[in-house]
Amino acid sequence: MNGFAGFTGRVLMGGLFVAGALVKWNAFVSTAQWLDDQGLPFASVLLALAIGVELVGGVLLLLGLRTVKASWVMALYLVAVTLVVHHDFTERLNIVFAFTNLGLLGGLLVLAEHGAPKFGLDSYLGRHGKVDTIDAATAVHT
Repeated sequence: MNGFAGFTGRVLMGGLFVAGALVKWNAFVSTAQWLDDQGLPFASVLLALAIGVELVGGVLLLLGLRTVKASWVMALYLVAVTLVVHHDFTERLNIVFAFTNLGLLGGLLVLAEHGAPKFGLDSYLGRHGKVDTIDAATAVHT
């Protein structure tokens, strides 16, 4: 996780969440209606929350800032989304989304374990003494 591959994986994963948030934002009404049709209560509120989580979490991963905490939050979010939204395996697309989310979950758990030791703000800020966080300390000492 110390080199280019770890950096690239983290950026791609963060970018995926940011892109997902923007797609949901762009199609907010139709997405909220689809969630409502699936029987999800308070679909618009939950969709707005999902957009916020994906946008903030994705940006944090892109920047390599608070990477460990952001990875855990995003992992819990993915588990919740998979169980609540993609649980109906009679729809083939839900099977694809569920297994895709499992793959993403694996990547997030790797990030939660290793953080962003190189090429991220956790590492930069930790080395330069500008923050005192667990993430930065982990990044500097691994």
